Amino acid sequence: MKKLLIVLLFCLLICPAFAEEAWFAEQEAQIVPPGAEARVDKEAFALPLPEGRQALSLRLTAEGNLRFGRYDQIVRTALLDAETGEEIGLEAIFPDLDALQEFLDAYVEENVLEGLNTYLDASDLLPVPLDAVSFDDQGVTFHYPSNRFRYFSGHAGAVQLQWYELRDYMTLSEMGAPLPLEPGGQIDDLLERYGSLTEPDLVTGGELYEFEAPVLRGVQAIADDTGRVTAVRFARFEWRGITPGLCREEVEALLAGADVTVKLDADTAAYLWVQPGERAGYGDTQLYYDEEGTLYLLERGLEKE
Repeated sequence: MKKLLIVLLFCLLICPAFAEEAWFAEQEAQIVPPGAEARVDKEAFALPLPEGRQALSLRLTAEGNLRFGRYDQIVRTALLDAETGEEIGLEAIFPDLDALQEFLDAYVEENVLEGLNTYLDASDLLPVPLDAVSFDDQGVTFHYPSNRFRYFSGHAGAVQLQWYELRDYMTLSEMGAPLPLEPGGQIDDLLERYGSLTEPDLVTGGELYEFEAPVLRGVQAIADDTGRVTAVRFARFEWRGITPGLCREEVEALLAGADVTVKLDADTAAYLWVQPGERAGYGDTQLYYDEEGTLYLLERGLEKE
């Protein structure tokens, strides 16, 4: 037994991949009862730490008959040192956890609560949990236990923030994120993959859909009468150094002149499900400004054939 422990410790020290697999195996054994009908997804993401170190973000999601034969979804996460395989604390990325907590709670009240199509109120969502946090190329996701927050689908709730939304609280160097969804394909495929948050709304050009997946909060897809996704809108984005909240002058300092600009009066905006103001086109990308000239929406359409 002593020799086995020595071997395990040796593997943990020289083989981080062993630590990764050992963590996944341990979490699955804790969550999934023997013989239970369940699906388990495992994800790993490498990210840089200060001083040239690397970390590995692990996320295990199990769903199925996990609670005395009843359906549930449970998410477990870990942050490992990529060199040693040892677990490291969240403060390696967010050095002031109190400041992070205060920001997240205010963010959820201002930006998340109103958009949830559930019976939740602030007492369910606050404080935002910091004990299950995962990282990917889009940003950071804070996972709730299902007894505090779940969607109508039964999936455990989560709040995702993009990298630019957290830059003031991180030790990481600037990290950009690609747009999480592109036009094209069929809306049914997207709904199967990402879930539906609400019933679609009629909009000029088709129907407007929103998704349950936390990474797609603030994302809307427009599908035509054939189900083809012709455009995708983003209320949260970082594109060519541009983020929501910038004024028109700040945007134009980063981009060449728009191909076309269109004024949007109240009636036209209502048909499009946007705010009155102005739309500026840059090829297949449209930027929307409100009446005060503040950027609030990016739309990516299909490239013209």
